[in-house]
Amino acid sequence: MKGLNNEPFLYGYPIQLKKPVGDIERLIACLQPVSLALGFHKGESIKLITAMDKNQNEKKCAVILLVKGEINLWSVVTGKRLVATAQAPAIFGLMGSSFRNDTYKLIPKLGSELYCLSRDIAIDRITQQALIREVLNYYSYMSDYQSRTSNLLINRTSYEIVCALLQEINAIPYEKRIKISVINYILVRSKLARSGVAKILSDLRFGGYIEIQYGKLKGILKRFPCVY
Repeated sequence: MKGLNNEPFLYGYPIQLKKPVGDIERLIACLQPVSLALGFHKGESIKLITAMDKNQNEKKCAVILLVKGEINLWSVVTGKRLVATAQAPAIFGLMGSSFRNDTYKLIPKLGSELYCLSRDIAIDRITQQALIREVLNYYSYMSDYQSRTSNLLINRTSYEIVCALLQEINAIPYEKRIKISVINYILVRSKLARSGVAKILSDLRFGGYIEIQYGKLKGILKRFPCVY
């Protein structure tokens, strides 16, 4: 491994996006009173399509409110890759479509609190309470997050992807980070080969760039070199 200790990673560290928590909370406060609590079993995916409309013979979209806990967003069409883990508060389905429903699946973690309502009702409520600005702010954030994820994975080397995901793990609060398996976190988000990821992690650890204990990331000790 080559590079100066004070030389930054070639493409910079992953941009930390600021989640518009206040906007999301206002949207949830608007929609939760007309929503139904959603029950689920461990490992069960949540559908954004509720049912077939008998009169119009078309699928009707649902909106999911994540009030407490976390939801994993998996890509169905790219080898079941974990696209993101959303933490409460969060909303899914306002920009819903059958395409998105066939492309992604949502799997809540146990202990999460979710509510569900019709997308049509949600849009009516949001319009009535003049919360369009909040919707646009939230989905600007979501769009930036998707672009950031694509930028992380597309036309990147395995080394660059591993370094970027290590930075992502390192941004997680310590008490939660030390419970996360580093190699599993990287594998489900990148679909890289386990042997290749293990080799990169071993080299970074040997070079004194990261501290890993029992497979968990304790911290990044210095900036990653540009060249591997």
